Amino acid sequence: MTLIQPSLSSYTVYRSNSRTVGRKYQSVVIMLLISLLLLGGIGSRLAYLQLVQGERNRQLAENNRIRLIPKPPIRGNIFDRKGRELASYRLSHSVFVWPMVLRQEQWPQTRKRLSQILKIPDAEIQKRLEQAGYNSP
Repeated sequence: MTLIQPSLSSYTVYRSNSRTVGRKYQSVVIMLLISLLLLGGIGSRLAYLQLVQGERNRQLAENNRIRLIPKPPIRGNIFDRKGRELASYRLSHSVFVWPMVLRQEQWPQTRKRLSQILKIPDAEIQKRLEQAGYNSP
């Protein structure tokens, strides 16, 4: 029986073909590059939206947030059991003046503005102010 010893040259050929020099981290590098490319795209879009279109988007958000829609309350008239109206719905405005907030020198200008808005003569406002006193709460 003869033993065949493998030659050293066939071993090295087999060994040299099986080596993977540089391929160990190749998949990691490819995934890293793809991740960086995607994150770079997202980051550039974010920078564009914030820096270039930031003021426009802020205005759109503000206009979307504040939208006043007047909606009258649903109220009806109140009747007694005989059908007579006890209370009804009507729009009313009220004005409250706090004299001690302003100095007495500022009242002529304020009185003039109030008379224009309320369509009440200056003298009537002055009379009510003197009745209550300038230091009244």
